[in-house]
Amino acid sequence: MNENKLFKKIVMGCFYYNETNCGDKSYVETFLFLFKKYGENLKIDICDFYARSPIIQKTFANQKTIAYRIWRRIKNVFFHTRLFKYKKIKDYYKDKLDGADVLLIPGGGLVEYSSWRDYYYLMEMLEDICSKRNIPILINSIGYVENENPKRWIHRWKKVLNHPCVKFFTCRDNLAFFRELNPNVQQIPCVACLAAELFNIERDENSNKIGIGLMRPDAYDDYGNDFSKDFLIDYYKQVVNVFLDDGFEVVLFSNGVVRDHSFGKLLIQAINKEDVSIYERPKTVEAFLRQVASFKGILTVRTHSAYAAYSLNIPAVMIFFGKRGWQGKSHEFMKMMGKDENAVACDDVKPGELAQKFYRALSEGWSVEDRRNKLKETYDNFFRILRIINTEC
Repeated sequence: MNENKLFKKIVMGCFYYNETNCGDKSYVETFLFLFKKYGENLKIDICDFYARSPIIQKTFANQKTIAYRIWRRIKNVFFHTRLFKYKKIKDYYKDKLDGADVLLIPGGGLVEYSSWRDYYYLMEMLEDICSKRNIPILINSIGYVENENPKRWIHRWKKVLNHPCVKFFTCRDNLAFFRELNPNVQQIPCVACLAAELFNIERDENSNKIGIGLMRPDAYDDYGNDFSKDFLIDYYKQVVNVFLDDGFEVVLFSNGVVRDHSFGKLLIQAINKEDVSIYERPKTVEAFLRQVASFKGILTVRTHSAYAAYSLNIPAVMIFFGKRGWQGKSHEFMKMMGKDENAVACDDVKPGELAQKFYRALSEGWSVEDRRNKLKETYDNFFRILRIINTEC
């Protein structure tokens, strides 16, 4: 750091602005809390991977007019050509990294091989700028999502993760895969597992509510799976009926993703029972955590809802349909947390069987010792990052 500077500038590269997924935002805001609580003379700036800004979020996030949708299509076709799009993003990166002492990637499922994910290209642009400005890069607890054949992209990610600017690198899942790219990588839980403590939110110990965390049906299509909306609605209806028959109240919830929440509304209409409701779509990480805190346990798809439950010491079962995408996320999360059996493939599991697996998870909970060790491991990892920033950046 320049001795004339009064602070160190940390730039966090992430998906944040105009991002409706409060689960993904949870690890960003947890890092902000940790830096505020334990850091000194630090200035934190958010660098949104897609160069979005809070102004865009306030202006356009809730617009659903036909004119707006037409404008978005025209914009995507004529203006978001690869060259124009990436030039604008790189200009944004250059501005954000001006005067930076370190670039921190706080987490997320970045390593994703598909024709419609360009995260590797975003990282290449960031590394190009950091290399020219001698800015070190710290990559924390990133994940891998398998969807398409990785041969086309694997060499590029190998270069990204072994770039001379990368001074620190950990993964949150798929350790064997990441060690093929970088043999020195360590596996660390996402910092979102500390979110409840930092937000000072506690679980409702007397709850009789079971939370069902939803994901939009077409997300399965994105990963090459084929499940109709009607199939999923029917499956969820059967699971809900088992819970109701056993005396539980059922509440649907989402991480905040608009289309996830829309699917929840359709499901509520299909179920049409008084003891089943849906929470409002959470718009902040705190609101999301408070919703999860109200449950006795959750049955969910999205990874960071499981992280939210883990942070609150609430039992969770992760479910998935199909062989790609969420299968790996679910198994990897539960394996890391010592609960392999709590990742359930629903393709061949009847709703009644799923309910029984869920009840077992409720009765067992998380291992007290394992959870204590994982939270300590996550804290220790943060302090290691802070020490690198203070002494080497």
